[in-house]
Amino acid sequence: MEPSARAGLGTSSLFVVTAAAIAAAFVFYLYVEARTAQSKRVLTIERMAAIQDALDKYLIDCGGALPTQRQGLNALIERPATRPVPRGWNGPYLDDPAKLRDGWGRSIKYFCPGGTSPDDPGRRRPYDLASFGRDGQEGGKGLDRDILSWERATMVP
Repeated sequence: MEPSARAGLGTSSLFVVTAAAIAAAFVFYLYVEARTAQSKRVLTIERMAAIQDALDKYLIDCGGALPTQRQGLNALIERPATRPVPRGWNGPYLDDPAKLRDGWGRSIKYFCPGGTSPDDPGRRRPYDLASFGRDGQEGGKGLDRDILSWERATMVP
């Protein structure tokens, strides 16, 4: 075999190996990204469940009152100074302000009062919590799907 033929064969093999390595790295990246996004979804669901527990305790201590929309979830960390100032506040109900953020570092949304249920449109939920998922945009599918306290299917990892 001539030297030029051997060089061509080596270059072709090197190209194939390089292309395979790039493809493998890309697949590995996608796998790691999906696992990371899934773990951030789980963390967000855990934090929303902790916030729900804290709101239940707040509700009991404060005579049936929840933090207002204006007071927000920070009322679970520090006693609200804005009216109505809750009597009986016995917090903090959460020990770390980071627990008010979703797995992607964005504030978990708090709506008080909450929305209405499709099966009972005349009745409002006391509050709603929401995270807009990996992409931070309302809506989405898969790992970008919103996590909504009022939709049980989204509160399952």
